Amino acid sequence: MIPQLKGFYQDATPQDFLAAADASSGDVLVNQGRVGVVLDDVKTGETGVYIVGTDVRGIEMPHANVACAKDEKAYWDEDGNPNGGVAGSGAVTNVEAGNLYLGRFAEPAGAGDAVAVVELVNA
Repeated sequence: MIPQLKGFYQDATPQDFLAAADASSGDVLVNQGRVGVVLDDVKTGETGVYIVGTDVRGIEMPHANVACAKDEKAYWDEDGNPNGGVAGSGAVTNVEAGNLYLGRFAEPAGAGDAVAVVELVNA
């Protein structure tokens, strides 16, 4: 989870979802094999909106302890360890094995960075 939605999402691709649990703006959500970021707070059982695509400038997501280059493929590790976050809560990485493809790194990210800027494409 990230504390608030940060990045360029004005031209984002929204998708509805039914909340299985309370979700806050900026939470990363995996729904039907797609990785996105929750747009607004939503309560359990309500329909919410999450972003599954962004423009090339990207959106901030919690980042694993790996160095990533601009334009490198990005994957979501559902039980990854974000730098400075809760262990096992999920993190974006450049490691493909066992993780969900979500797009590309819109900016380079250092191994110690708490967030990475990712262009979501989910294609």
